[in-house]
Amino acid sequence: MATPVRYPSGVTNVKPSDACANLPMPSRTRLQLHFDDFMAHSYTTWHQYIGTTLAGVTADIVDGAGGVMQLAIAAVTDDYATLTQMEESWTFEAGKRMWMGIRYAVSAGETSNKFGFGLGTLGTDYVNVTPAEGVFFRNDNDTNLDITINTGGATIAEALAIDTVVAAAWSTAEIEFDGVSAFKYFIDGVHVGTLTTTSFPTTELTMFVYAEAAAATASSSAGNFDIDWVYVAKERTVPND
Repeated sequence: MATPVRYPSGVTNVKPSDACANLPMPSRTRLQLHFDDFMAHSYTTWHQYIGTTLAGVTADIVDGAGGVMQLAIAAVTDDYATLTQMEESWTFEAGKRMWMGIRYAVSAGETSNKFGFGLGTLGTDYVNVTPAEGVFFRNDNDTNLDITINTGGATIAEALAIDTVVAAAWSTAEIEFDGVSAFKYFIDGVHVGTLTTTSFPTTELTMFVYAEAAAATASSSAGNFDIDWVYVAKERTVPND
């Protein structure tokens, strides 16, 4: 392993005149950040998320290295589980970069179902009611991962089959918005494509994840959507910029 670069006086991301100029680490005041490693709490006891589940579906933290949130789906048509943040706290803003990502795995049955992750208008059912505003990854009852940008109730940019969903294999899906028009998307740390649009959503959005059973008759429709971590980050609008 290469010898790490050491900065005894620290590093900074602010101007010399800023109050945090001598803070020996990057200032968190410049970044709006949510990162969840699902190590300690379930959504039922920690009021960070709103959980919505139906019938044969559960959503809770389970055993797993690194902390795992599991949406467990039964073989019941259209039963689903969603997790959303309590409020709409995120906006895509011109001139401000933004990032989001997820590390996930699906069981063999879940590749017959539907799941998704991203930012969208606050709701409880993201399968049957697509967010009118949002940027998100989704899987629609196949083995393809897609990325969609919606605004004004319409899809204004989309890329299909950006990755193949493989059962029982962990994968990461991430997005970087450049603050202008480019939405780069990454699979397992590799930049695989870019959506370009200046009509991105500018309303307040919430982070969400969901999974839904696709069919009641097929035994393969039961499965798990496991989440190792999720994050959303944005350059903050601050008076000292």
